[in-house]
Amino acid sequence: MKKITIAALSLIVILNLASCDWFSDDSSDEDQIKAVIENLEDAINAKNYNDFMDCFHSDCAYKLAASYSENPDFVGDVFYNETYNFTNYSISVNGSSANVSCTAIIVALPSEPTTFQMKKDDGSWKIFVWKEGDPSTTIFENIKPAE
Repeated sequence: MKKITIAALSLIVILNLASCDWFSDDSSDEDQIKAVIENLEDAINAKNYNDFMDCFHSDCAYKLAASYSENPDFVGDVFYNETYNFTNYSISVNGSSANVSCTAIIVALPSEPTTFQMKKDDGSWKIFVWKEGDPSTTIFENIKPAE
């Protein structure tokens, strides 16, 4: 009787776990978008150029890379003694594009309102435009994403 009870309880636990999202990688668009911005934050804080570049849409990334090759201190301008923390997300998704409003808390600088325009790139969300401040300025103003 004990074996049947244990088997029945095990089956119930397995069925409950299978019905949870633990086994699914179908995260929402909002979760995927937030993850990209958190990856950007991690890359800046770790001063990791490759991870930083991976956050950007391919239409922007090649222009970022070109600017970096022309000016190796280019990414250093973002990484220079700065620690980023993006908070207070508001995400609006419209098909394969999205707008994100959040706050950038930058160590040693005042917090700034921040916006990201996100677009799908080969099925993954990527940053297309990044603006900070009030009034807002495009980060790396020399980078103009393809229209």
